[in-house]
Amino acid sequence: MRDPRALGRLCSHSLCSLAILVFAVEVSLADELSFDACFALDSSTPRAAITDCEGLLGDNNGLSLDDQTKLYIHIAMLYGQRDEFAQASEFLDEALISNPALYEQNLYRYNWLRQRGIIEIRQHNYGEALPIFNDALRIVQALGRDRMMATVYNDLGTVHRALGQYTESLSAFERALDQYKNQPLDYRTGLAQANIAAVYRDMGNFGDALLYLDRALESHETSLLSTPENEGWISGFIAHVHEDQADTLMAMGRGEEAFPHLLTALELYTTAGRTAEQARVKVLQARLDADAGRLDQALGHLIVAQRLEQQLESTSVIELRPMLAEVLLRLGRYDQAESAAREGLALTQEKEQAQLSMALLETLARIHEASGRPDLALERMRQFIALRESQLQEQYDRDFSVLRANIEIDEQRRANALLEKDNEIAALTLNRQRLLLFAAVLVLGLMAVLLVWSWRQKRADRRRLQTEIAFHRDELDQMVASSQQQLAILDRTADPLVCIDESGRILYHNPTFSQWLAKPPESLIDQSLGILLPELFVVLTESLTGAEADGGDPMIDDQTLTIQGQRNHCKVWLSRLDSRDGFHVVVIQPREDQPDGFDRADSAHLKQQLSILRQFKELGPKLMELMDQLPEARRSDLSKLLNALESVDHSSQGLVDTGPDDGSTDYQQALVSLMLAAVETWEDSTGQTRIELAEQSGIWLVAIDDGRLRTRTLDRYLSVQRLPSRPRWRQVVRTCRYVLIHCRLNVERRERLNERLEAFLKLERQKALSG
Repeated sequence: MRDPRALGRLCSHSLCSLAILVFAVEVSLADELSFDACFALDSSTPRAAITDCEGLLGDNNGLSLDDQTKLYIHIAMLYGQRDEFAQASEFLDEALISNPALYEQNLYRYNWLRQRGIIEIRQHNYGEALPIFNDALRIVQALGRDRMMATVYNDLGTVHRALGQYTESLSAFERALDQYKNQPLDYRTGLAQANIAAVYRDMGNFGDALLYLDRALESHETSLLSTPENEGWISGFIAHVHEDQADTLMAMGRGEEAFPHLLTALELYTTAGRTAEQARVKVLQARLDADAGRLDQALGHLIVAQRLEQQLESTSVIELRPMLAEVLLRLGRYDQAESAAREGLALTQEKEQAQLSMALLETLARIHEASGRPDLALERMRQFIALRESQLQEQYDRDFSVLRANIEIDEQRRANALLEKDNEIAALTLNRQRLLLFAAVLVLGLMAVLLVWSWRQKRADRRRLQTEIAFHRDELDQMVASSQQQLAILDRTADPLVCIDESGRILYHNPTFSQWLAKPPESLIDQSLGILLPELFVVLTESLTGAEADGGDPMIDDQTLTIQGQRNHCKVWLSRLDSRDGFHVVVIQPREDQPDGFDRADSAHLKQQLSILRQFKELGPKLMELMDQLPEARRSDLSKLLNALESVDHSSQGLVDTGPDDGSTDYQQALVSLMLAAVETWEDSTGQTRIELAEQSGIWLVAIDDGRLRTRTLDRYLSVQRLPSRPRWRQVVRTCRYVLIHCRLNVERRERLNERLEAFLKLERQKALSG
């Protein structure tokens, strides 16, 4: 799980980016629509400004329709800053109704669209904001307003970044940066560079993030020197860059280097009177001290941050509560830590900050556990697990976006390198031509000779350069083709191929597999291989037990499978791709030659005998319960029969287990004892059988045998005699921990099961150390 303090850092940076975006709208409105009467109002807070502007709108004061439109948009912007989105949307609608010019492709429409998009961003409706900013971009492109195009590219970069579309976000920010570089240097260049650094930081590329932050700081300082009259807001941008540099260095584990950046940021924020930013830096200082073990100093910083936040109109330093709860917990002040965590959880749930909510739920679980309330701790952990599961897919999408962005960035860099090579070739050719022309002017008498030599030389150079270009382009084409072939190789496999996890759930299959089973492809995903092909999965499970220790990929040369009532003779190749998650690839190669064996009558007779024997064996426990009610003579006969059945079962088991029989050891007895205790605890506490335990946990295979559900693999761990020679002890430990988490147990029973678990783990460690 990600560090909750790192989550706070990301949250604070998002709030700062949004503040910069809103500021850019104010500047855009002021520069392009110049409504002096409204912007000249001396209001210390957004609420006071709203009152002044609404009073100006109500008095009318001979305002033109254009001025009223500007005033409507500005009031909407002020309401948006206060998160009063209904009122902001109402004033934007009033502007649209009152001025038909807002339907045309002009600056009024552009500013109206940008304000509408920013309101959607502040409500986290990024999908709705994207087409709005695209419309605004088309307007300024048609009007040829380069500076405004750069502003909209910044907007689009912010939206794409929030959606996890890092390639598109970087492209938009870089376009904005290119536009700003073509104009006189101002603070916008530094803002674009800081935004690019934020995207790289989200991608985990801290080196490039630091590089762009250094460039942003240099741009802001240069801009401040050229326009000292703008010190009021440029110093705030400089402070924000120092804060981001400290965040990035702390994420890289270089906390001591981050300390002077935090001091500089705090000093600049204090001079500018930016209260929320001061509180945020104090939280970062507290995190730095907490990481170094200076808990009292960390608590002092957090108390100062609380006092600063009380001066604000609304709670904006959301990451303060998780950090405060963490420090109080480590100081042993459980009541105060719980109060801070509860307050923070309510706030993060209201603000829909899922990652911070997860961190606070985990902190609350630790607080309850430390204060001797295991039931509350377990409940918080359940809430944490439920929330984490809902975030797993989002995390997967973000990770996939980062991977895709890195691949596309690498391809773009290769394309840029090829373009630079072409430019160098063109420059070399041009310089050579100039040299030849200069030589022709100086030596007229040798013109003919030089022309012939030049023509031959140029032709040879051209061929060489064209050969190099063709070589590089062919190499690039081959790389692209190879990537596409690798992506499609599984689908083109001629043999049936299926990917399963350790429980037998199908994660992927190629078209040949679905055709082979004569089933729709979409119906096979998430199905159990043990249900579709029980004969195959039992063999695979046993093969994997041996392959886990040998470190190889097993090949099953002779396997008979029943498909649609017909028996097929196959070879099966199995490969474990991921030893941690149990990800396996199964390739089935149908064989033309069918093995010799029993005829149909013998096979049917043997199958019938085995079925009767299996049914009789299953009646064993019930017969044992009735033994006391039988006469002495019948009781003796029944005992002999059960002993004979048990010896038959042990003999057949000896054919399955390939490892040597070392006898019953302490290790094996401890493993079986732990599994028996986990199953018994599950059945007593839930009233369910071990079949439900296997299904709900997803750890063990549940197969169908003669129309009944079976847990054959799990059952082998309930007896020392049936235990595999190389048991999968990690699955037994996972089962025990699953029971501890999901079952409501009293203290005595939980401690007893924990003692068995610790005893086995101690034996396992001793076994590992002894080799």
